[in-house]
Amino acid sequence: MAAPKKTPAKRASPSRKREASPSPVANGGAAESDKRRISHKDVYVFIPNLTGYARVGLTAAGIWLLIQANRTKSDQWKLGLVLYTLSFVLDFFDGYFARLFKQSSNFGAVLDMVTDRVSTMLLLIVLCQFYPDRFEWFSFLAALDYSSHWVQMYAAKGHHKTTNSDKNIIVRTFYGVYPFFGFCCVGTEIFYVAMAALHFEKNNEILNFILPVLFTACVSKNIVNVAQLMSGFEAVAKRDAAGEK
Repeated sequence: MAAPKKTPAKRASPSRKREASPSPVANGGAAESDKRRISHKDVYVFIPNLTGYARVGLTAAGIWLLIQANRTKSDQWKLGLVLYTLSFVLDFFDGYFARLFKQSSNFGAVLDMVTDRVSTMLLLIVLCQFYPDRFEWFSFLAALDYSSHWVQMYAAKGHHKTTNSDKNIIVRTFYGVYPFFGFCCVGTEIFYVAMAALHFEKNNEILNFILPVLFTACVSKNIVNVAQLMSGFEAVAKRDAAGEK
């Protein structure tokens, strides 16, 4: 009597094996992807962006108080300058929070840049009102500040604080050497704040003493703005010549 033939066991195809036992790496990647999936509404409430909204409110309140103080000849200007300066100080913290909580975003970068530029522009408009004989200078500085940063951001295709090697050496030095960057930015803002304060207290000895140093920072910053404007337009023109968008 012949022995029954053994039926060989069917081997699962490689494709089925892969379907039956998915890779743990793939699972981990999917889980991580799900964890990172957020909506645009979540971006609105990132901690650094909330800080940005606070800056907008502080600037608006500060500028309003300065205008009202000039009209009513009251001491509201002191609180106005405190609020404006606090908004400027918070500019450091929104970037710090973005790094700390890993909440960097294009929305936050644009909010930060627009808040910076509009805040400075509003204060310069106020100074045009406080010093009508210097209207041309302050209005020119406002236009230069806003346009140079806008062109720089457009040319960089992202954040304006980039230090590519093809940029003007003045711009690279400004963004690459942090002490110089801080001296120009902080000194310029304090110069504008000091000019606003001197409108109400012309004989303030402390402000008059430090004003030359602040003026130096302001001149340096606006030289950088001119270089930044030229460098940004040059970068855009080079992209056009290369057929890039």
